[in-house]
Amino acid sequence: MEKAENEARSALSGAAVGRKRPLDWPMLLAILLTVIAGMGDWKVLNSALGGIPKVVSLGVPGIALLCFLVRADFQHMIRCLSYLPMFLLYILTLLLWTLAVWTMDFTAVSSIVRGASKLLYQTLAIFYVVGFVYLCRERSVDCFFYSMVLTNGIIAVLEVPGYGLSASIQSVIHCLVTFGDADGYVRQLEIHDITFLFGQFVVYYAALAPRASGAERRANWMKAAIALLFMILGFKRVAIPAAILWAIWAAFIVRRRHPFRWILAMGIGLIAFFWLYLYLIDSGIFARMMHVLGVDMMGRDYIWGLAKPYYQLSPTFTGHGFEAVDAIVSNWYHEGLLNHAYPFHNDILKVFVELGFGGFCLWTAVQYLYYPCCWFRKHGRLAGLVYMCLLGYMSATYLTDNTAFYYWSCIGLRLIPMAVSLMESPPEKEKRWTPSSPEDFAMDVWRLQMEERERD
Repeated sequence: MEKAENEARSALSGAAVGRKRPLDWPMLLAILLTVIAGMGDWKVLNSALGGIPKVVSLGVPGIALLCFLVRADFQHMIRCLSYLPMFLLYILTLLLWTLAVWTMDFTAVSSIVRGASKLLYQTLAIFYVVGFVYLCRERSVDCFFYSMVLTNGIIAVLEVPGYGLSASIQSVIHCLVTFGDADGYVRQLEIHDITFLFGQFVVYYAALAPRASGAERRANWMKAAIALLFMILGFKRVAIPAAILWAIWAAFIVRRRHPFRWILAMGIGLIAFFWLYLYLIDSGIFARMMHVLGVDMMGRDYIWGLAKPYYQLSPTFTGHGFEAVDAIVSNWYHEGLLNHAYPFHNDILKVFVELGFGGFCLWTAVQYLYYPCCWFRKHGRLAGLVYMCLLGYMSATYLTDNTAFYYWSCIGLRLIPMAVSLMESPPEKEKRWTPSSPEDFAMDVWRLQMEERERD
């Protein structure tokens, strides 16, 4: 078993050893722009500007293009662009299915605008990933991690003056002791998207990152601990245990001799579980189970009950179109059924309501069957393992949260496996043939002459 684990890590570790270059100005600019875009998730800015700061991340592919024009690296650029068709397939699937639903149901213009804007943000995230990996190469995961640490760290520091240092520390301790009773300072640090993203870093650095030396192992554990610390500050009850459990599972999977079988079984198993989960939600069994266990669902069961008239667990259910749930929730708010336009807090149910039976099958097939196979077969063994383990962690958050289309979480789900695949199989430079000695050169010429005579 240990031999299999060493073989699994050797490709990634060996490729990473000795190739990490110091941070240069394009990398630093990519980190800076990422931090500026990430600051848009700070509640103060988010309430004032919404998702506008994320547009700053467009500067990353812009800098990548500028660097290519100044000093073209065709081989690396072609390699990075080769991931675009795979990434854009997901957007195309959502778009085509939603267009069909919109056409059949004559959806309101407001819903179409919301859906189109969300797809546009997802497309922007894809170009950000390609540009960021082009600039940072084998250091892409680390640079992205540093960007998120800086972002969350700055937000944490900026919130302290509003509550005071002592009150801020007490707020953190109270949240930990009560397991999620967030108030005051900690409530302001509930940066949903970035907090969930740190769970991906926990899984990656704790179990899947290259470990060619003792120093590298210690650095990975330190990064995993830092990511876990920021998860605790953002305190998501589902995310923390999910990240730890999937890190343990990832450490188990990387030891297997035939990981592709495990990856495929995981994909099929998760799809089957989603259908069971939808049945448990629809029948109310899940809510009753949580109440028996004493779990505070914080009103989720009430919202899921309101959604029942909007879907049927039937192959004939076609859905209401991408982002239709926002319109449904707004109607509940205006009708007085909700005191705030809360999201579903259940992405599995949300996707099913929006895309219907057929669309949900496509959504799961692309993410849980096609992507794992594509990563594994085309981009490397460890890339497939990393993608599936990160997706498994994110799937746990889909059950009770709204993370399936979060900007930074979706970026991490693409960027980390892409960077791993580049480290696992770096491009080889062409080597010019040179004879080792005049005698070898004469022998090679004689051998070629003899082969030509035999062909004649």
